[in-house]
Amino acid sequence: MDMNRFELTIFSLQTEATLIIEASEDISDFVMEFMAVFATDIDFETHKITIESIQQNSTDTLEKVNWFVDKYKSKLPKLNQFKKSFEKIHIGKHFVLLPNQKLTTELVVTLGNLLDSKDNNKDFDELTARHEAVFKDVINNYELITRSTEKKNYNGEGLKINRICRFCDRKYPDAKFSNEAHAISEALGNKCIIVNDECDECNSYFDENIERDIICYLSLYVTHFGIRGKHQVPKIKGANYVHENIGNNNTSLQFVSDDDFEDGNLPQNLKLKSYDTIAVQNIYKALCKFALSIIDRRYIDACKDTIKWLKTDNFNGKLPKIAVLAEYHFFKKHPEMLVYIRKNDNKKLPYMVGEFQFTYMKFVFIIPFSSQDDNAFVDEENYNVFWESFTHYNQVSGWKFMDFSNSEKRNVVFNMNFVKNEDAKNISPALPTD
Repeated sequence: MDMNRFELTIFSLQTEATLIIEASEDISDFVMEFMAVFATDIDFETHKITIESIQQNSTDTLEKVNWFVDKYKSKLPKLNQFKKSFEKIHIGKHFVLLPNQKLTTELVVTLGNLLDSKDNNKDFDELTARHEAVFKDVINNYELITRSTEKKNYNGEGLKINRICRFCDRKYPDAKFSNEAHAISEALGNKCIIVNDECDECNSYFDENIERDIICYLSLYVTHFGIRGKHQVPKIKGANYVHENIGNNNTSLQFVSDDDFEDGNLPQNLKLKSYDTIAVQNIYKALCKFALSIIDRRYIDACKDTIKWLKTDNFNGKLPKIAVLAEYHFFKKHPEMLVYIRKNDNKKLPYMVGEFQFTYMKFVFIIPFSSQDDNAFVDEENYNVFWESFTHYNQVSGWKFMDFSNSEKRNVVFNMNFVKNEDAKNISPALPTD
């Protein structure tokens, strides 16, 4: 049977690599040669190859992948990215071959347990039982959607002439799609996740009215950890401070104060006053906009009222609280977004939940105003039902539940806390104050 499309996902505990090949002609021979790279046995007389789904990476496998990529990369440049992803699988570690198969939440959990048992000599049944106890409610109720931040990937319609903006429903050419729209603000370090079907007008609106507030809110993290935006790591000049990343994991903070510090020592807490004003509701809006940018378009219809809210300046109602966790154990250099989408009619739970990871901060939030929700989850009882069902979150201590409902523009004040006799410094942005 002729084949003109082939998709292979390689899943490991270190990385996930997907290669999609599409052509107008038959590519069966090419696919057979590619899969032979992972063959455990080849019968040249019968032209049969044996491939095991679970394999252990080796220098021999890596050399075969490099050979194949070098042979075809001029005709198929996307092989270079596949090679880079595959090289992240450590020698001796296991991976799973998934030809023409999509990863679901359940499959990711099962494969993760399986690989963990093989790589780390753990009992698979024990791992499965432990994960079921923690993730059972989430797996039963939600599908998990994420996008890779390790390679360039595009969400939405590829052909410009077929694009319809997911945020305003205008079609090309009435809507222009000239600019590259980042699903998560590029100023926060996102270089890879692009949303194709966000028109230039909506992109400009979100940038000027929403995303600038979250960029300001997280600006100390951006500079402190040396996160490069469109051009370079920004230097921040506030009303009473100048904050600059000077390289080699070092930052410089100049603080101006009328107070006399004892023995010339800084206090344990500094209040850094910015020139900027932001509305904390715009932070909530930006998080939701990021989430709506990475999901498939088929889910957008349930979020039409959410999009109306994103574009409304005068919403003064109550929003669900956002759970915020500061934990260095979760530190990541690049921003990441996960979206949970409910796959059943259990309306005691919100239809859509987002998780935004930025440096060592984790934000978990309900995406409000979905047509699939019967309540707003703003009262404590309904919110607690949601939170208790996400066991993998509520088993971790240290969460703060913050109200981001206020739509009034207010001055930004950052709290910077220093811990004596330790190398670590903790930066935490307070809610903006007058």
